Amino acid sequence: MRALPKDLQLGPRGELTGLICPDCAGSLSVTVLFGSSVSLLYACRIGHSYSTTELLAAKEQRLEERLWAALYSFEELATLLQEMDGEQPEDGFVERHGEDLRIRVRSAGENARRIREILETDRPLPVAPWTAPVGDHPPGGDAP
Repeated sequence: MRALPKDLQLGPRGELTGLICPDCAGSLSVTVLFGSSVSLLYACRIGHSYSTTELLAAKEQRLEERLWAALYSFEELATLLQEMDGEQPEDGFVERHGEDLRIRVRSAGENARRIREILETDRPLPVAPWTAPVGDHPPGGDAP
């Protein structure tokens, strides 16, 4: 599926896109508006709406938020599994799954490293005043 319909037409009816709403994950439609200039309005069924600049900024922000969430999830999983391997819980889990557990610790740690590398090197498209380069801290939060 394409992100945008091939032949957008001026008019009050929106056309379905292949995009999801950054706020609710619903389908977005796009409407061509004509005022002093032609512009696009993206909207979902819930009522979230965006100009092209707002949509791109929101997509960039959500992507960064999701990458931080994935990074924290992999780091937390690796730490939990590593601690379980070192403490030998009494339920026999480590005895039954020890080698698989150690493989997963390495895998989760490597995935976290790769995501951190993306966060440190990837830069969002500077489409809105609040769009800042991705740094060592998640947006709106303190350092982990």
